[in-house]
Amino acid sequence: RDPVRALELFDKDFTAHPEAKREFLSSYLGLVTHLKKEEGEALARQELERLTKSPDLTVKDLNTLYNWSVRFKDRENALKYAALIKERDPEGEFVQAERLQEIAKTEDVRKRTELVQKFKADFPKSEMIPQLHYLMISSFIKKGEHQEAQAYLDHYGNDANWTAYSLLAVDMIKNNKELKLAEGMAGKAVELVRREMSAPTIKKPSYLTDKEWKASIDRSLGYVLSA
Repeated sequence: RDPVRALELFDKDFTAHPEAKREFLSSYLGLVTHLKKEEGEALARQELERLTKSPDLTVKDLNTLYNWSVRFKDRENALKYAALIKERDPEGEFVQAERLQEIAKTEDVRKRTELVQKFKADFPKSEMIPQLHYLMISSFIKKGEHQEAQAYLDHYGNDANWTAYSLLAVDMIKNNKELKLAEGMAGKAVELVRREMSAPTIKKPSYLTDKEWKASIDRSLGYVLSA
């Protein structure tokens, strides 16, 4: 994709529909700062300052202000916007992402397992749950505990997706460990990818077209089949 052309299209669209800028502000600022360097940062700060004066800031607006405060190393404002997001949306993605980071930093596998179960209880419909399972399997792999990883998936992995099973299978095959078990994990990964292809559950990222998203899922199946 051509970022110069993308910025031109944004500017053209915002001229015709200025109200649309707020919806796509973060993506727009990413292009501005990438293409215009120092001038772009000054322009981005102006746009963000303009946004702060809006009387009806949404959670999405606050996330934009937080993310750009972090990017510009403005710790005071980052903390302010983080607190506002958590106050306005205590079960939203921002809070979930913080919990995910806490789990990722926890080295003890037993403690991490407890935190994963607490996360699932607090956010049972979270789209981040498969990432938690992936983190857990990664922890077991680092310790060479393949059977423990399988036991974890058998006990807790009813809502894991293909990535956790594939990660485990590929590592065992690569290291020539328990190949029968690896075969079972790979088979489960293939089953889950095919299920996803026939009845998608993962939300398509906004930056991908339907065709690109389908190609991504197809590559996932190819990756698993090649393991």
